[in-house]
This record gives sequence, C-alpha cells and structure tokens, in this order.
Amino acid sequence: MAENEARAYAHALDEALRDAVATKSDLREMELRLTVKLGGMLAAGVAMAAALVKLIH
Repeated sequence: MAENEARAYAHALDEALRDAVATKSDLREMELRLTVKLGGMLAAGVAMAAALVKLIH
C-alpha cells in the first residue's frame, strides 16, 4: 500500500468515526439528561400515587 493511499484511508476513517464515536463529555451530558428525566418521571409517579390515595380515602 502506498503512503498516499494509506493517508487517504486514514483520513476517510477519521471522518467516518468522528461523528459516530461518543466522547466522555458526550456520555456525561447524556447521563445528566437521563438522570433529570428519570427524576421527573419518579416525581410524577409519586404525585399520581398520592392523588390516587387521596381519591380513594
């Protein structure tokens, strides 16, 4: 394989993976968003359970 060909393959691979690979920062941001969403769902579930208990009694 010629050096120019190898450089072309390396460049193409770099371009292809640049958008497909998540960084640690990306993962931390996603974890934070998921934690916030899960907390919101948990709060909504507790509120719904409290409302049902209030309606039943």
